[in-house]
Amino acid sequence: MVVYLTILNLFALILMKYDKYNAINNNERVPNKLFYFISILGGPIGIMLGMKFFRHKTKQRSYYLITVLSIIIWITLIYTISLNRF
Repeated sequence: MVVYLTILNLFALILMKYDKYNAINNNERVPNKLFYFISILGGPIGIMLGMKFFRHKTKQRSYYLITVLSIIIWITLIYTISLNRF
């Protein structure tokens, strides 16, 4: 699970950088639904870091809401799984 979450969050961070680059150069953008989907799948940390590092999508409150809720859900899930293992 650690490898899965690491790869997904790195992908989310790279995708945020790619979308920021496309926004600056007026190229085709990454759909918002894809960012929401990645966040729910386990990549909210990468999206949050991309928002902070690249100053991207910071004015859209829906990104904060989705990423924060996803982080809470994933922390709860990981905590629950770790309790059941020991």
